[in-house]
Amino acid sequence: MPRFGQYYTKAWDYPSEMGVGLELTGVPHDIDAFIHLLHCESCNPVATRRILDDLLRDGTRKTTVMSSLPFDYLGDELALLGVTMTIIEPVKPAWDIEIDQSAWAISKGQEVSLDRFSEREKAEILKRVAHARQSFEKLEHDFGPYGTEFDFKAMQEEKFKKMKKYGY
Repeated sequence: MPRFGQYYTKAWDYPSEMGVGLELTGVPHDIDAFIHLLHCESCNPVATRRILDDLLRDGTRKTTVMSSLPFDYLGDELALLGVTMTIIEPVKPAWDIEIDQSAWAISKGQEVSLDRFSEREKAEILKRVAHARQSFEKLEHDFGPYGTEFDFKAMQEEKFKKMKKYGY
């Protein structure tokens, strides 16, 4: 069972492998901190930029995330940035995580074989690569834990200090 804290108090009837649906609403008032938070919670840069761009454009985004995230901590941190997190059922259809991982690798200039993907998945990967590149050009930001120079120890120390109040 995921640890939702105050963000979801009913029974959770979905298997962990389906993930957890989130509805995010609001526009983050500190974009750098928002990007950093999502990166530090294992959201790859391609997915982070789709979420951010939807919030900036529409003020809302539904997505599915790993069921192992610290939702009480994440919801509180998002709220400090002006974004409300609501737990919802996993969003369908959910794309395989390999879609974003492949798009991220391609956007970094790495060669990636797309042979294992269907034509629909290949089209989605290329769409995500194009969006990511456009977003990266429009708004520069380091890639945090996904970059080449990142202080994991400092990130963990900062995060664990904050998470102690949630019993982690």
